[in-house]
Amino acid sequence: MSAEPRIYRYDDTDAPVPSSREDAFYEIMRACLVDGYGNQPAAGWSVVYDDWAANGICTFTNACQSGVIGAVRLDSVINYSCCLFVADAMINSTNAVNARSGDNSISDVSAMIGVSGNSVFSGHSDRWKNWVVVANENFVFATFALKSSYLTGSYSSVGWTYFENIAFGSARSLRGLGDVSDAAVGNFVLVGAPIGSYSSVGWNVASAITCRDEMGGVPMGVVYGYLWPWSLGGMVSAGINDAGNIVEFQVSAVELWGGESSASKDIKQLSKLPMLLMSCSMMSDDAVILADYLAPQRVGAIAIVAGKNCYCVNMPSSSGGFLFVSMELGDWV
Repeated sequence: MSAEPRIYRYDDTDAPVPSSREDAFYEIMRACLVDGYGNQPAAGWSVVYDDWAANGICTFTNACQSGVIGAVRLDSVINYSCCLFVADAMINSTNAVNARSGDNSISDVSAMIGVSGNSVFSGHSDRWKNWVVVANENFVFATFALKSSYLTGSYSSVGWTYFENIAFGSARSLRGLGDVSDAAVGNFVLVGAPIGSYSSVGWNVASAITCRDEMGGVPMGVVYGYLWPWSLGGMVSAGINDAGNIVEFQVSAVELWGGESSASKDIKQLSKLPMLLMSCSMMSDDAVILADYLAPQRVGAIAIVAGKNCYCVNMPSSSGGFLFVSMELGDWV
C-alpha cells in the first residue's frame, strides 16, 4: 500500500545542510528519499548507483521501479548545480537504458559535462539553501527558495531568481502505463527542471521530460514536453484582483503533453500529475492576491482547497503565481 506523502523541510531537526550548490540536489534527495534524518523517515526510494563521492554521479529509483532519476555533478565554474536525466534503468553507474535529458537522448551519463540541451537543477545564487520536499515512495515535488521567507510569504512579483520547483517520479498515465503506485517501466517523468538555462525555471515547454511517447514507445530525437495550463498561449486569468468576486474556483491535476513537434496540433496528452493541482486563475503575478485569500502561509500551513488538504507553493512569475500540492493519499496512488 502506498504511503501518504510526507513533507521535509530545511528547518527540520537534523535536516541536511547542503555543503555547496553543486552537491545540494544530491545531498537533499539522498537524505529525504533514501536515508531519512532526525525523526523523519525516508520517503521510500532506493539508490541504484551512488558514485557521487568519486565521480559526481548518482541515480535513484522509486518503489515501483518505473524509472530512474539521475544527477550528474557540474563544476562550480559552469554556474549550475547538476544535470538531471530520467531513464528506464541503469546498466552500471554511467550507462543508462532509454535515458533522456532535456532535448537529448543519453547513453553514457558521464559525458554530461555541459548544460546545453540538458535538464538541470541550477540552484542559482543561494536558492539551494532553503528547500521543502514533498514525497512518498513513487513521486517527489521539491521547491527551493532564495530566502526562507519566500517559501511562506506573499509577493506580488516572484521572478526566476526567487524560486526553483522540480518534480519527478511516476505519473497517472493516460496511455496504458499504469497509475502512480503501479506504474509500468517507462511511466516516469521529470518536470520543472530547466533545459540549458537556469533563468528558464518556469514550468513550460522547456521543462518537461517523459520516458514514453503517446504510443508507449521510447521517444527519439527532440521531444517537446508541455505542462497544462502553463502552455496555454493567450490565457488570461480572471477575477484574481478581487478574490471575493470568485464564486466557483476549480482546480484540476497538472497535465503533461508531448510530441516531436512544437505545433499545438501535434502534441498528445500523455499523463496527469494528480498530486499537483492547478487552475488558470492561478497563472499571474497578480494571483498572489488569490493565494493570500486561499493560503496566506504557503508551505507554512495546510490549506483546504476543493475539500483537500494542500500546501500552496509559490512559482516563478514566468510560469504563474502558485499551485497546490495535495497531501491526500488518493492523489499519490
